[in-house]
Amino acid sequence: MNFTDIIFLIIIGGFGIYGFWSGFVRAFGSLIGTFLGVYLAGRYYLDLANWLTSFTGWQLNTSKVLMFIIAFFVISSALGVLFWFIDRIFKIISIIPFVKTFNRLFGLGLGLIEGILSVGLFVYFVERIPLSEKIMTGLAHSVLAPILSSIASIFLPLLPQALQLLHSTVDYVENVVR
Repeated sequence: MNFTDIIFLIIIGGFGIYGFWSGFVRAFGSLIGTFLGVYLAGRYYLDLANWLTSFTGWQLNTSKVLMFIIAFFVISSALGVLFWFIDRIFKIISIIPFVKTFNRLFGLGLGLIEGILSVGLFVYFVERIPLSEKIMTGLAHSVLAPILSSIASIFLPLLPQALQLLHSTVDYVENVVR
């Protein structure tokens, strides 16, 4: 396990804590937002990246990854706000014994699932659109990255065909590092 794996575990744990804190309904909304975020971000990240590159002069790969992440989280969060309002309605039944406890435990579970899917999607995306050599080397030595990337493959039907066809650059980096 390397530093990259520790960062992944901290992020996934943060999603779990958020799910526990927010409860099942909001965590469910956030998970739905993850799928919708992947779909919409996958459709518009390239246009946004081209705009960002022309505006800032950054490298196109950096802009692609950054704009995918930003679009993904904005869309996911917007849907999360909608489910926050729905959660307010369900607070009425929280007076029933143990409902609040189960709400939080199920929220924890969904939060962990969302964290695994989100980090896995990030790994999948970065494997195909390489960033710095340091990041790619960290992924190449990661124990969790291949597992998370394979889990994120459930998002493949939601991603554009061009992104699905890109081959992983981590294999190339692993061969260079060896």
